Amino acid sequence: MRIDELGDDVREGLIAKRKAGERIRRLAEGQGLNEDTLGAWFRRKGVGVEVDVSSAAAVSDAGLTDEMAELQVRHDKQLQGIQAKARRFQSLYQASIKASSFQEEVIRNLVNSVDALDVLPMKDIPLTAGKAHGEHSSIAHVSDIHNGEKVDFEAMGGISEYNMDIFRHRVGYWVKTLLRLIDLRRQSLDIRTLHIFADGDWISGLIHDELLKTNQVNVLDQTVTTAYIMAWAIAQISRHFE
Repeated sequence: MRIDELGDDVREGLIAKRKAGERIRRLAEGQGLNEDTLGAWFRRKGVGVEVDVSSAAAVSDAGLTDEMAELQVRHDKQLQGIQAKARRFQSLYQASIKASSFQEEVIRNLVNSVDALDVLPMKDIPLTAGKAHGEHSSIAHVSDIHNGEKVDFEAMGGISEYNMDIFRHRVGYWVKTLLRLIDLRRQSLDIRTLHIFADGDWISGLIHDELLKTNQVNVLDQTVTTAYIMAWAIAQISRHFE
């Protein structure tokens, strides 16, 4: 006889007897089933002897030897651990699906509500054949770099991120790009000086209440770190000017 041919009440009775400690062989013989098949069915159902793992006496009362009781307890503990991991992985999977759905919803709303601008045509920077007369100066404007602020990648749905490491990389990129553009202009202009206009919001500060929690460091550390990094940047740039 196959297990699926048994009635619901019979199958529930088998589960109850197994939990109570009845041996699989005796249960299989009572229903004319294969012992291995019935054992595999119990494992798929997560059915084991319900015993107090701290008390060997309870297992012995279920009709098992001490050795069999120890094996059964070990099996049940492993099963509980596997079931706990399965629930944890299921929770992580659901959280991943939720985060992915949130990101897709944000992107969909942006696509549906924001009108795309026309592609800007490429324009070459005009360069004269010879250098213009006289000395010239260049201007660099720096503002709103917000060092110390942290924009969390997960909180933004994977769309954006900002932190002090990104700030340092951006300063390095700014130095390289500025010098590259100046060298390009120097092909037609005698540029000897550079004026750097330092506007506001170089640090994250405390202008909003939530920054007390989201800032990576306090205001003093923000100020010192920003001063040090920007001083380094200006020192690198200054070597290329009078």
